[in-house]
Amino acid sequence: MPKSKNDVVRGKRIAARREHLGLSQKQLADMCGVHVMTVSKWETGANAPSRQLTALANSLRVEPAWVQWGLNSQDVIMEAEKFEKLSEEERVKRSKKLLPKLLEWLTFNAMYTKTAHGQYVIKDNFASDVNELFDQLGIGLELVPKRKKSE
Repeated sequence: MPKSKNDVVRGKRIAARREHLGLSQKQLADMCGVHVMTVSKWETGANAPSRQLTALANSLRVEPAWVQWGLNSQDVIMEAEKFEKLSEEERVKRSKKLLPKLLEWLTFNAMYTKTAHGQYVIKDNFASDVNELFDQLGIGLELVPKRKKSE
């Protein structure tokens, strides 16, 4: 049984991409190193691809954020450009909804890097990258608290 509407939408996106690539559920399962029932559960929204997200994104040849939210980097850039053209009043209204999603997306994407072979892998230092990004944006949050320098 699906956990939420987002899980169902993500499942349909995974199934559509798999079919577009001409892959069976079994083939995708083999590529991700999981059982075929796992792929079936992803596609119905019964389970989310958490630990296998990177393998799934690589197998589907998409960004991990696309698997999660259906967005790629270009989509986010286009949304940011639209946002810049809004009136100040409209920006304030929309930012209450968009800011948490944008922070989640930025944090999520800061976790991954693309290798020379086009594969996504989790960065070793992603927490410090996110903290640096939050500092640059003037957001008073830290993903992982910074260590104090010993005197």
